[in-house]
Amino acid sequence: MNKSWYYFDGEKAVGPLSQDALRQLRLGGILAPNTLITPEGTDDWKEIDTVLGTTGPPAGKASAKPGASSAIARLTAGVGAIAGLESRPESGGFRELFRDTFKKRTIEEMDSHFAVGSPEAIPPLQKIDTSWPAPWVFLRLITFSIVGTLGFYWLLLRMKDSIVLPGWIFLGAFGIPFSVLMFFLETNVARNVSFYRVLKLFMLGGLLSLIATAILNEMTDLGSWMGASSAGPIEEAAKVLAVIAFAARWKDKRWSLNGLLFGASVGAGFAAFETAGYILGRSSQYGMTFESMMFNRALWSPFCHVIWTAAAAAAFWKVMADRDFSVGQLADWRFLRVLLLVAGIHAVWNSPFSFPFVGPEWGGVLKRLSLGLIGWTLILLLIQDGLSQIRLAQEAEPAIPEPGPPVPASGVQSATAADAATSEGGLLTPSAPVETSTPSTP
Repeated sequence: MNKSWYYFDGEKAVGPLSQDALRQLRLGGILAPNTLITPEGTDDWKEIDTVLGTTGPPAGKASAKPGASSAIARLTAGVGAIAGLESRPESGGFRELFRDTFKKRTIEEMDSHFAVGSPEAIPPLQKIDTSWPAPWVFLRLITFSIVGTLGFYWLLLRMKDSIVLPGWIFLGAFGIPFSVLMFFLETNVARNVSFYRVLKLFMLGGLLSLIATAILNEMTDLGSWMGASSAGPIEEAAKVLAVIAFAARWKDKRWSLNGLLFGASVGAGFAAFETAGYILGRSSQYGMTFESMMFNRALWSPFCHVIWTAAAAAAFWKVMADRDFSVGQLADWRFLRVLLLVAGIHAVWNSPFSFPFVGPEWGGVLKRLSLGLIGWTLILLLIQDGLSQIRLAQEAEPAIPEPGPPVPASGVQSATAADAATSEGGLLTPSAPVETSTPSTP
């Protein structure tokens, strides 16, 4: 059974908070090692590190491979610096991302997992769980898609009949990117986007992004001197414009985690339609068989279009916040730097560059793995940033005072975190300023 906790900030007791929320505040450096915490309804104050030491990763596990850990830390810091995202020491959250992946689930749990977006399913701001999400459906779906793709391929070889070709293309070209999209639906902890909107963006947003790509290709001459790498700036711009065209008017969906999901939806649709088209129409143009084109594009899809568009859209949603869309927002450097990063990754992905000394085939594989690692590092940083955005909003919104525990020794009156901030009319938007007041000392 999950407990609620209070922490003592030197002036008052703040809470109640979940233990996961406390852990993130500590990992993020917001709480000091000697901060006192206590379970709700008790007066058993202990230092936070004493409590977290009994629930965190086993000692030595995080430092078992210090070389690898430091390399990942440097990569995270580098990507964060380029994208303008703060790299906080919340690696514990990254490790916990897949903590429930293999947990056994009931049918009822699976059904309720996607009951999102309706007024009854959207939690109030103070009830949103801002601890690291634990997605689990997407991995099962992507496993089903890969196994089904291989199964249809076996059937195609055995029957030698094109009647199974559509099923093979559907599971490979559509199933795998759609499964990755489910990761972003699961990590949208606000639970305020319905499955219908996701499908709308996947289908119509994917189509519109292809139309926008065709128009931008005709309007520019990048392909004549950039070659295949021109797809980087052209396609990434087209996909972001498609996201904005559909979702910018949804004024109640302005968290950056919402933008992450919207971008993933359009990116997944674009990837699915483009892959199907390449399999049927361009295999011979690139000197590839249907099979090699399918496996080359479908199996790499978790590392490209879905995450690229998700990242750019999340950055734009953070810029737009609660304001109406304006063209000037597209020139905001907070958005442009992320868009340029994913466009650059895309351009290198399409380029003939490969790692030397290992041959062209393995060099290309290493290139894509490296770019995929950079892309997913960016996504994790954006999830971290999105959780922090909601957490700050929770601290700024006034809540109904609840009886708290007695504070340690000093006798200062207990208060909730909401006592420190107010917002106009009691309503809060993702961009609302946080106003704090300093309580009087004992």
